[in-house]
Amino acid sequence: MRQCEICGKTLPDEDFSKSYKKRCKHCVAEMTREKRSQIVHPVLTEEPITFPFNNSEAYWRTLRHEYAGRLLVGIIASGRFTNLSSPKGKEDYAKIAVSYADTLIEELKKSESHE
Repeated sequence: MRQCEICGKTLPDEDFSKSYKKRCKHCVAEMTREKRSQIVHPVLTEEPITFPFNNSEAYWRTLRHEYAGRLLVGIIASGRFTNLSSPKGKEDYAKIAVSYADTLIEELKKSESHE
C-alpha cells in the first residue's frame, strides 16, 4: 500500500502509475486529460490563395510552398504524430507534406492541360 502524492489516498501498489511512481493511475489520467484539453491546435484558414494563375514555374513553386505549409499544419494538428521533438521526426513530416503537395500539383497540372 502506498499514498498518492496528488490525492493523498492510500491505495494498493497496482493502482499506481508505472511512469509516475508516487501518483495513482486515476490522478495521472486526470492530469493527462487536463493537459490535453489545454492544447491549442492550429486552425487552417479558409482564405483563398490570391495570386494569379499563369501556369509559370514560379506560380507552381509558390503553390507548392503554400500547399506544403498547409499540409504540414494539418499533419501536426491531427495529433497522430508523436515524435515532433525529434529533428528526424520534423524532417520526416516536412517531407511527407512536400510529397503530398507535389502529388497534388502534378494532378492539377494534368487537369490544366486537359482543359
